[in-house]
Amino acid sequence: MNHVMRICLIASVMVMVCSLSCSAIKSSFGVDNQEGSASATHRFSISSAGVVDGDISLSSMGVSSRLSVDGDGEVFASESVSGSGEGGLHVLGSGVQGSGQTRLYSSSWATAGASGSSSQISGAGNVVSFSQGTGPCGESGQRATVYGGVLSSQSSMENGDELLASRSMQMSGEAVELEAITSSDGSTRLVSGGVDGGASLSLDTRSLVAPGGGMTVRAAVDGLDVLDEYLGDPGSEDMAVTASGLLLGGEGLGSYRMSALNLKSPYSARRPVKSSTQYLGGSSSSYILTGWRFNTLNPQIRMRLINNRYLAAEGLNADQVRGAITRAAETWDAASRQNLFADSSMVGFDATRVSGNYDGVNAIGWAAFPYTSKSVLASAKTWYSLSKVGGYYTVREFDIKFNNYHSWSTSGASGRIDVESVVLHELGHPLGLGDIYNSALYRRDPSQVMNSYSGIKRTLGNGDRSALLKLYG
Repeated sequence: MNHVMRICLIASVMVMVCSLSCSAIKSSFGVDNQEGSASATHRFSISSAGVVDGDISLSSMGVSSRLSVDGDGEVFASESVSGSGEGGLHVLGSGVQGSGQTRLYSSSWATAGASGSSSQISGAGNVVSFSQGTGPCGESGQRATVYGGVLSSQSSMENGDELLASRSMQMSGEAVELEAITSSDGSTRLVSGGVDGGASLSLDTRSLVAPGGGMTVRAAVDGLDVLDEYLGDPGSEDMAVTASGLLLGGEGLGSYRMSALNLKSPYSARRPVKSSTQYLGGSSSSYILTGWRFNTLNPQIRMRLINNRYLAAEGLNADQVRGAITRAAETWDAASRQNLFADSSMVGFDATRVSGNYDGVNAIGWAAFPYTSKSVLASAKTWYSLSKVGGYYTVREFDIKFNNYHSWSTSGASGRIDVESVVLHELGHPLGLGDIYNSALYRRDPSQVMNSYSGIKRTLGNGDRSALLKLYG
């Protein structure tokens, strides 16, 4: 271990400076008074060149802390503060672990009854960032992982009788995964998901951990808002929404998936919906289930086609688009032993509705996505109750939105995206089928509709049929 470290204690101030490499360094200081106790802890390790600068100041009231880390190679750095008094224990902390250029700047303070923290984190390569707050009313945390990309995050937390946490993240890479959670008053709000294929993902959350609190969530993929939710009192029923979509970028096909869950039960009592359950086998087993379905026997699903200027801008005939949607739905219907879609008036027209809102209508339409979202081919949202019937969550509504940036056709015209093929794929999601193109096991099975878009495909594969029969008999 080659490192240089200077430590000095002057007027209750701990100062650290580390250059070159540092391995598994930890410093922790605290104070006790009549109100209780407070402490601060720094941890860091740098395998290659880097600089660490930090201090912990002690006073009769509590502690204040600052940590700055800038390193290369294998880097780990974290700062945390805690306090304990009549109101109970409260803890705030943030940190980063990376295998490339990694930076952290964090500043915090704590007394026996309250604490505050702010941090800025960035990294390139493989990076994991995290922040966590725990107080008398509950907890709020966030964790993000980037593989082969870049990450930038900012967080601010205030802890006392209630915990307020604001966080903002921007990430891109070969793959991105994240999870944000708020748990209080016996209920849980959870956001999880990721991106595969080189797209960017941003997430902004604001959480109030207190009786009557909640979480505001906004997530965007390549500039396209895919989640914009407020998770408050879950009421009488656990609910969730999942947004997913196809990406057509310079690095080939990719996808995104983001879920927001509002649970009546504590986080420790139940885990969130898993992104997929995989079943091994050959072609007839090439499928992934999402964990939800329509739990009503013969659900007779109806949809609305948004017949507006965005549809007209594609040069598409609304009746022909309705025909393509109807044929795609009937393809799924024919493979099931139930009557999934309505026998009459399956697809109606609506000129004013906006796809993407939870309003009791299954809406399908085109929209002008932001230019930065041109990689997104189509986006789907599925809202579902977390009350299980026969082992599956219950779908309440779905919406599908297509990107006006791409050229579409109902006739199979060369050089255009085929509407019926994409609708067939997207309808699979609310029915309970997941994408298989990110699975190393199934991605080489091009016969399945739930694989990637590679041209016109208007018939189901054996794996698609097997999944549908497993879900609906």
